[in-house]
Amino acid sequence: RWSWLAVLVVSAAAFCAVFATSEVSAAEKPPEVVAAIQRGLSFIKGRQLQGYEAGLATYAAISAGEKPDSEFVQKNVAIILQRFTANSYSSPQRHIYGAAVDAMGLTAANRELYLPQIQMIADYIMKDQRDNGAWDYAGQNHGGDTSISQYGSLGLWAAARAGVQIPPKVWDR
Repeated sequence: RWSWLAVLVVSAAAFCAVFATSEVSAAEKPPEVVAAIQRGLSFIKGRQLQGYEAGLATYAAISAGEKPDSEFVQKNVAIILQRFTANSYSSPQRHIYGAAVDAMGLTAANRELYLPQIQMIADYIMKDQRDNGAWDYAGQNHGGDTSISQYGSLGLWAAARAGVQIPPKVWDR
């Protein structure tokens, strides 16, 4: 039951993030696209989010037009901020997936304010990169996983957009 709900939340968040951030202004989008974005946003806002979903929901909601200072965004940012100590970041259960969407969410919410936290997430992601440039499941070393590597790259890309300096060797790998 929970995995089904997680798939729905992730799908709705991805839909909002992809279609809401297109180059077309809201006035130029077909009404059915605007309505679908709003339904996706309503779906996300109506769920009790857990784990890595807070970062993804934050990013998707802001991409769909939610204001960064809204109660929904601030509630999810507070969930993300619980993953930090003074000097470190601890990813939720999905490891690199969670770290990446947390970086994306904090970057969307306020890249200047959360730059120290985004830096910690980038450090966390970079520390786990394999010599071949890939990322893998926590505790496993199968040479890397495509989707986890995609999220590792997305997390670092978000961090770089926030102003974190990613060493060229990380991108080269």
